[in-house]
Amino acid sequence: MRCADAETAVAVLDTALSSEDVRLQELPDIFSGEPRRSRAVARLARPGSDSGVESIVRQRLAAAGFAVEQQVAVPGVGRVDLRVDGWLYIELDGFRFHGGRDAFERDRARDLGLALRGGGRLRFSAAQVLNEWQTVLDSIHAVVRQEESRDTLPISPFGRSIGRAGAGSPSKRSRGAAATGGMVRALGATAGSRS
Repeated sequence: MRCADAETAVAVLDTALSSEDVRLQELPDIFSGEPRRSRAVARLARPGSDSGVESIVRQRLAAAGFAVEQQVAVPGVGRVDLRVDGWLYIELDGFRFHGGRDAFERDRARDLGLALRGGGRLRFSAAQVLNEWQTVLDSIHAVVRQEESRDTLPISPFGRSIGRAGAGSPSKRSRGAAATGGMVRALGATAGSRS
């Protein structure tokens, strides 16, 4: 705890809490003889992170003023890594656990399930969180602003341009919704034929 920065130290404690190696109520006793800085860090630890990256995102989003819930159970989807401000779902993927074909397909099904529920959703890689945090945070802020204004803002996450053509136009939105509905029906037919 003394050698790590506060964010990393909290991530380590969050992981220990989530793996049930230690309980939250035990932390004050464990850190009672430690320096004030270590005790302060221990007070920031929370159970619920399935990974250090999830803990880091929780800490950073909370510091940015967002309300963050971890490992939220969503009917028909399962547990989602984070829910921000009660409506925006965020999934965080490390290649180690999401790099195979089965994981890839499972993640697409989860994304579809969240889309069908109508909730906002974003998916970031661990590398994006660790190496491009400002872009991740800017993207989250942009999605929140879009929801608040119900208008699409032009953004360029991770160097990919997104055009604005007709983004605020109801007719463009309607066509997008119709296309999405067709895709969902097609996916449902495909999934049904596999059963």
